[in-house]
Amino acid sequence: MKQKKIKVQYRSRATAHGYTDTPMIQMAGNWLEALGFSIGDTIMMEYDEDGIRIQPLTLEEQAEAEKAELEFSIRQKQKELKSMQKRSGADRRRTVMVAESVSRYSDTVPV
Repeated sequence: MKQKKIKVQYRSRATAHGYTDTPMIQMAGNWLEALGFSIGDTIMMEYDEDGIRIQPLTLEEQAEAEKAELEFSIRQKQKELKSMQKRSGADRRRTVMVAESVSRYSDTVPV
């Protein structure tokens, strides 16, 4: 097995109390593609107290992951659409009230 030494870097993140640094591992190189990690692929990362294992997903696993992402996106869009339809209905009712004669809503006759 070949080895590479990679330095653990940091990433600053904004929090409610200022900024905090978190560890970050960044890898790049043609050796990744030679091992099956192509640009845009989803990877599986397993970790425990002994270390980290990173594997490329199979085509079937990638298709499942993409399907799950798309299904989640569809559910989010459906929620947004429902919310917009509710707001649109309320706006329509308010518009009808403004466009109709005043006598319908009060005892006074328009002059």
